[in-house]
Amino acid sequence: MDLAMRLFCRSDREWRSAREQFTSQSPLIKRKIIQLYLPPNSTARSLLSKAMCLNDKAVNYMLNEDVPIEKLIPKPRTRK
Repeated sequence: MDLAMRLFCRSDREWRSAREQFTSQSPLIKRKIIQLYLPPNSTARSLLSKAMCLNDKAVNYMLNEDVPIEKLIPKPRTRK
């Protein structure tokens, strides 16, 4: 997580804004487009120490393998 933030954020302002996108309530996490997990043998528990995994559908979409955006984003659950 820390490495991704360092690579993609050019300022402290961008860094703070990007960090908000990885809270448990953010759409990327809730819809499981990105999953965060602690690497094996890690003793740290902070958000920045977590590893990031992008789901296969999102990877295929970004690699332009003819995946429509509609298949990438899970449909919202309906309440019964």
